[in-house]
Amino acid sequence: MKWIDRMKAGQARESAALAQNGEAVENANRQMFLLVLSIGICLFGTLLILTFCMEDFYDFRLTNAVIVISFLLLYLLSNLPSMNAPSSLWLYCSFFVYTVVTILSGIFVAQDYTDVMMIVCLFQLPVLTLDRSWRVNLIEVLLALAYLTSMVHIEERVANREIVNTISVTLTAITAGGFLRRGRLEHFELERQSAQRETTDYLTGLFNRRKLFEYLGEKEKKDCQMPITGMMMLDIDNFKLYNDSYGHVAGDECLRRIGAYLLSLSQSYPVRFFRYGGEEFLGACEDFNLEELTCFCEKIVDEVRAMNIRHEAVEQGRVTVSVGLTAAASPDSRSYEQMISEADSALYEAKRTGRNKAVVYHPGLSTVEQPCLH
Repeated sequence: MKWIDRMKAGQARESAALAQNGEAVENANRQMFLLVLSIGICLFGTLLILTFCMEDFYDFRLTNAVIVISFLLLYLLSNLPSMNAPSSLWLYCSFFVYTVVTILSGIFVAQDYTDVMMIVCLFQLPVLTLDRSWRVNLIEVLLALAYLTSMVHIEERVANREIVNTISVTLTAITAGGFLRRGRLEHFELERQSAQRETTDYLTGLFNRRKLFEYLGEKEKKDCQMPITGMMMLDIDNFKLYNDSYGHVAGDECLRRIGAYLLSLSQSYPVRFFRYGGEEFLGACEDFNLEELTCFCEKIVDEVRAMNIRHEAVEQGRVTVSVGLTAAASPDSRSYEQMISEADSALYEAKRTGRNKAVVYHPGLSTVEQPCLH
């Protein structure tokens, strides 16, 4: 049926949005968790103080104290290094604790006021929590059922009134929560795509030059645990001639295919590739020594040639690449600008000596800026 297909499509979009915006979702849930605790501690802490001043609130002294203490314990537990749980779980725990205390208050203290307390809880949970809709809604329904089941045993007249109120609030909260959740996830997705456009090359899918310098800035910090151990500069051989022979549309497709190949390498090896400019790409590795990096660059040269991208204007008859590479002088080396210059000089040497090869930088190569050889 069409509505089932639409529901499945909506769930797939939601799952993708949650996965792609995991950090933003986690931060949002953490903020909501702290907000719920802050409001709960301030509100019920104030009511606890009033119980010592006003006789009408005396019966709720224990309830207010338990909520304040429980929320404080939740906050302390959530900050323990060993309690590495997602913020959504802590948010669920806060509503669960609130529900349990409300039920116990209705049973042992004064049931006349518990419906208001529970309505607040049931309305907030779907509205504030960012998680898969089925899970949010399931927990919402379970808390509502637990509350109603307990109230049925207190007084039938009250239970009948609270059944209507609880069901109405639960359905309203689920509907409103779903709408707000979709809106927040769409907002996160738009922000992610906007940030991605600023740091990602639209043609190849690789990070762009702006992202490269942001990345190097992070790596240059003294407390960086994974410094860059080597760099490679990769250039498509005779690319201007390729564009002249086949046109810029074919040239873009060639860049796209090689970019996709480099992106797949980034997902399998400790190397991050960037489109440096035109047909040039820069790779930075975090775990290769010079021998391993050399083998890796030769692998790239061989596999690009094996892609058999037709290029009849050159002797090889297919697209090839040249690579210049260099390794960090020592584990503490942070002169990444110098490493880029060295990799560029090695690339120039690879092109000068025949292309379709990988060349390792050595001190005999000049690091001054060389004219580009296509």
